[in-house]
Amino acid sequence: MNRCFLLNALLIFVFIKMNATDISYLRNLFFEASNSKEKTEYMLKVLSVANDKSVPIVKGYTAMSYMLLAKHGFNFFSRYNNFITGRELLESAISQDRNNLELRFLRITVQLNVPSILNYSGDIEGDKKLIMANFRHIQDPDLRNKINNFFIKKNLPLN
Repeated sequence: MNRCFLLNALLIFVFIKMNATDISYLRNLFFEASNSKEKTEYMLKVLSVANDKSVPIVKGYTAMSYMLLAKHGFNFFSRYNNFITGRELLESAISQDRNNLELRFLRITVQLNVPSILNYSGDIEGDKKLIMANFRHIQDPDLRNKINNFFIKKNLPLN
């Protein structure tokens, strides 16, 4: 009980000190959560108290937290349901902001890693082309670095 109270107090403090739309915070939290179920659950809690859930990039990171819950889960049905929820949220976010390179980057990270049985790989080429065509125009050095590192890891050229 005391531990839950401290976690909730910490979440409130985080949002007093930092706006949920601090995208670099969400981005770093996502990359930390990709290897940790606990960080994934924390990310989902952080996003659940965000007051700007309809903003496409916030919706996109919320989608990614569901995708990560699917990755870290054990029960097939909950994993599948979390994946579907994440996919629907991510597609909704992209439909709201079609040219957002970060959302396209999030989608390509999923589509290049998800099992083929889930049939979620239809946008890889389009997302890759959009990212490659606009990579040099990305102003955020952290986002540029994360995209560059991902493309190198996947042996995808950026030029």
